[in-house]
Amino acid sequence: MPRQLYTYGTQDCRNLAGRTYADTVIRSELNRASIPIVKCDSDGEVPSTIGGRLDDFAFVRGWSYWRVKGLMPYAMARYIHRRRGSEVRTSGFAGGIHPGEHGARWLTDDGVEIWPADQEAEHLAFVERHPTWSHDPAVFTDSPWLSGRRFVTSYHVDTIEGLRFLAKMIRRLRGGGCRPVT
Repeated sequence: MPRQLYTYGTQDCRNLAGRTYADTVIRSELNRASIPIVKCDSDGEVPSTIGGRLDDFAFVRGWSYWRVKGLMPYAMARYIHRRRGSEVRTSGFAGGIHPGEHGARWLTDDGVEIWPADQEAEHLAFVERHPTWSHDPAVFTDSPWLSGRRFVTSYHVDTIEGLRFLAKMIRRLRGGGCRPVT
């Protein structure tokens, strides 16, 4: 009989740092959340050859959490925070920080980040000090809500239930709306 990877009732993601059996656990966790498995290169944090991909969201396993990248509309991000903010953490911040306080970004329809106009000089000075770094293009305006839409671009997920919940919310985006159904 195969060994059970999680005992009944255990929800926290296991620490997979340096574990040679990481792919087995990753496959199990992705299957439990019904997230399609894809091949990917290890980034060094966890020795793995697989990750997950659900629509435009990428899932990569961290030590004891999942790192998820994709564009989550702000309305849905607020709902996710209300329901599971302590385990589905906006931009990986601990303490249940609300997406409106930190983590939500304004983007144009072309994916260019929108910044407040009063930060343009500081941004340009930073780019000038670091000419060899790659810098994403940016737009500066006093009215980001007129120029783009607000998104959360990444999450850290600490539990299997949180992973299942986030996958469920991503599937709801397929319907075209971001208004969650309770």
